Amino acid sequence: MNLFLDHTLPPKLAQALNATAQPGHGVVHVRDRFPAHSDTVHWTAALAHETGLSILTVELRTRPTPHALRAWQEAGHTIFFLKPGWLRLPFEKQTDKLAKFLPALIERALQAPRGTCFSVAVNGTIEPFTSAG
Repeated sequence: MNLFLDHTLPPKLAQALNATAQPGHGVVHVRDRFPAHSDTVHWTAALAHETGLSILTVELRTRPTPHALRAWQEAGHTIFFLKPGWLRLPFEKQTDKLAKFLPALIERALQAPRGTCFSVAVNGTIEPFTSAG
């Protein structure tokens, strides 16, 4: 299973997490596969045919647009939204915590039905994500 980080997260985070991933799993950044300013709906549609892929993004102040959320879900990938508290952590702390929680994210992604969305708290709690909040 590959975890695909979108443009809300830095490419160096994907590199750091990929170095800690267990054999058979990987972490890739959107910029590794698409131009820097690619539209979310565009790259999501391009990835729709790929299996074994989950998306990691940050839940910013505004929730994802219904259009973007629907595109992600229709592509069939499991999506993990990091709660805003992640952005208050220094990069090194983000990396350490995500590396620690990476096996749980992968396990949840492997067990989840296609198109399932989760939110991830800074303490590692993974809960169902709803567009309403």
